[in-house]
Amino acid sequence: MLTPYSLIFEHFLASVGDDLYFLLPEEDAEKELIKLMNLAIPGFRRPRVSLRRDDEAKVFFAELTDAEIEMIVFLMMEKWLFKLLMEADNFEPMFKDKDYQRESSNQTVAQIRATYKELIAEKRRKLIDYTRIEGSFTGLAGKEG
Repeated sequence: MLTPYSLIFEHFLASVGDDLYFLLPEEDAEKELIKLMNLAIPGFRRPRVSLRRDDEAKVFFAELTDAEIEMIVFLMMEKWLFKLLMEADNFEPMFKDKDYQRESSNQTVAQIRATYKELIAEKRRKLIDYTRIEGSFTGLAGKEG
């Protein structure tokens, strides 16, 4: 059975609540989400099912479980947050305008950095937990445990 991209995107958008995707025309938002997902998937190193997919048909060729969907969404969140962090770092020098509170900018960037660090730590835990589902240690040692 196939898994549509829309299922992944719905979970991602519900997790991040970024209004940008809702403001874009649907086709543009979908293209951006596909790019983000394609950047994220290589971080999912040992999936139990094939992550082969067709960007034209917008489907995975396998039926993804909730665990795989959660991992892909989480990895997308990591890429999305990293992008926000890079954008904040790039624009920070522009915030010297007297109409803009620099402290506010610094606090925002610091919050994004802290959240990103937490997300990286959580990603590691989730990847380890994913390999342990149903008592399998295949992903950790390359053999059944």
